[in-house]
Amino acid sequence: MENPYSQQDIETLKNRAEAGDADAQELYGTAFDEGNGVDRSLEEAVKWYEKAANQGKLLSQANIGWAYLSGRVDGEPNIEKGLAFLASAMEGGHPSAYGSMAVAYLGGLGVEMDLDKAVSLARKAFEEGGRGRDGMILAEAILHRDEDQADMSEVISIYESVAADESEDPATRQQAEERLEELGGVEELADLLDAFKKSMNGEGTEETEASFREAAREINESSSSETLLPGELI
Repeated sequence: MENPYSQQDIETLKNRAEAGDADAQELYGTAFDEGNGVDRSLEEAVKWYEKAANQGKLLSQANIGWAYLSGRVDGEPNIEKGLAFLASAMEGGHPSAYGSMAVAYLGGLGVEMDLDKAVSLARKAFEEGGRGRDGMILAEAILHRDEDQADMSEVISIYESVAADESEDPATRQQAEERLEELGGVEELADLLDAFKKSMNGEGTEETEASFREAAREINESSSSETLLPGELI
């Protein structure tokens, strides 16, 4: 990612942030979060995001809320504080706050687990904000909620859109590509299982059964069909 800030820009941002300018505090926090013009520092990013969040900046509220919820601050989750910041960001309509809150409902973090609500919030985040991270959360929420009844065409479409988005974070794109590979194996297994069932009803062949068993063995060895845990979405 190209650095948008010169050294002079950073000095100006720093001075404005230290003087209490909420917009500058948010931008300065983002600079540390992404390593733009400064060395990347989670500690500094959290510091400036929280200052901006306390002045009502929605992006900062969403970012600091996720940092507290996911345990990026002090190495362990502060769920109460995270949810409070996320609730404020949601009241202001910030899309990524909906995605983070979806993780809370997905994992029962400080709220009662509610997979329908997790899907609804994640869908809102992805449709309104379009971030790959929120797409990943939506796909995982659908898989958690619907399990073997999940609409795999929708899930795969989400992963494909994230993987193909060149503006997206490379790590998120790679995660989407890996999930597509895993789900490709799961789909192959499902097709073979259907053929195997037909063979058990006298509609298939012994070769079908052998193919099914071999494919199942290979897929189990090479990939996992389990959905990601919320912590793996950080």
